[in-house]
Amino acid sequence: MRHPGYLSGILWDVAMRMILGSGLALIYATIIILLLLIRTYLEDKALQDEVEGYIEYTYKTRYRILPGVW
Repeated sequence: MRHPGYLSGILWDVAMRMILGSGLALIYATIIILLLLIRTYLEDKALQDEVEGYIEYTYKTRYRILPGVW
């Protein structure tokens, strides 16, 4: 998993929204999760362009956020 910090942020955000129990909070959490997923995609693209050996690293560490899924 290449972005464990983002996964912990997503889990924290979802947990807090569930505690709040508001429909509006769940909509907000969905937006935040989508933005974080987009950010990981853009970050990976930038790292592939700027960091030597990052492409090989992505082959070894296949998943960005959730092992076995994405």
